[in-house]
Amino acid sequence: MDKKCAQLWQRLSAALKPQVSPDSFKRWFSATELVEASDKSLTLRVPNNIYQFWIESNYMTALQAAIVTAFGAPRAVRFSSPSGTAGQTPLEDAVLLKEILPESQGDTKTGASVLGLNPRNTFESFVVGPNNEIAHAASLAV
Repeated sequence: MDKKCAQLWQRLSAALKPQVSPDSFKRWFSATELVEASDKSLTLRVPNNIYQFWIESNYMTALQAAIVTAFGAPRAVRFSSPSGTAGQTPLEDAVLLKEILPESQGDTKTGASVLGLNPRNTFESFVVGPNNEIAHAASLAV
């Protein structure tokens, strides 16, 4: 982390600490570093994708508020991990995976056989008895 980013991270951390609990800050933000900053975006390096997911899911509102407090204007937040990939959302990953692995035609196994399930055990062949009639009625009600 260069000196400019370290100073900016200190300002951002100071603005973020009052918005999250000390334990949460220590757990999720102590290992986070600001590695790139521009007028429109910030890139945070996190130890792994779990940190990225958790921060995006639980602390993004607090992080954006801290960015506005520290820098005076909102900025887009990107994540990078030691593997070198910039933070992409799971949707972007799914689109990339679909582009890389096109759907194969023919010779595809059904989901049950891929999972190792017995194809004879289906809902159509389910036997209702006194020990499972409540479960069966509940499944039909749903």
